[in-house]
Amino acid sequence: MNFNLYKIFGIILIFVVWQILSVLFHFSIPSPFLAIKTLMGFVLIEEVWFNILVTLKRIIIGILISSFFGLLLGILAGINNRIKNILEPLRWVTMTTPDIIIIIIGVLVFGLGGFPVIFTIVVIITPLMYVSIMEGVRSIDKETMEMCRIFKVSKKKLFMDVYIPAISYSIISALMYAFTMGVRIAIMAEFISASKGVGNALYLSWTYLEKGEVFAWAIISLILAAFMELIILNPVEKRLLRWKSG
Repeated sequence: MNFNLYKIFGIILIFVVWQILSVLFHFSIPSPFLAIKTLMGFVLIEEVWFNILVTLKRIIIGILISSFFGLLLGILAGINNRIKNILEPLRWVTMTTPDIIIIIIGVLVFGLGGFPVIFTIVVIITPLMYVSIMEGVRSIDKETMEMCRIFKVSKKKLFMDVYIPAISYSIISALMYAFTMGVRIAIMAEFISASKGVGNALYLSWTYLEKGEVFAWAIISLILAAFMELIILNPVEKRLLRWKSG
């Protein structure tokens, strides 16, 4: 109960600081009341919901692709040092290249639209998931692996009954980071390269100096991140932990 009260206090503190900043910098920062009023007006606008759904779809597709490759390559690299060494330069390049350059490459390859957004999410998030999964695999008890080898456990059973339960916390941690990063990356990429989505709507609001709309879209991006965590990540986390305990 006390913990929840602290959370509420933290949210109130954010709005208090926001209000103070809006008074000090009223030419550039709107009051939270204006942003919330604008947000309430968005509820009745069909185009707003369309942009939200477009962004949500791109994020989910990007994270699904990233999860597949991150899980697969992470397990392979965790098992085999040769594969890890082969993938290491690629991991280093993708994790050190600035996000804006990845977006530009996506635009050059795919043109403007949704594909550069999905491409950017995949390129940025896959190596992060790969590293988390690889480290999780490498932390698996050596004696357990030796017993599996002695009893000639099949690869499928090894994957389903040993690797996945053992790296469940690594998967949860990677997905938690992926969902929050996915929202930020998608909106940034849409701001630069897309003609639809939350990022593009944010760009148009910024272009026309609609300060209330800019901050309303910022709140929507936070709501999107919360939605991804509560509706998608939490059920996956419960499933993985049930798998681990089972």
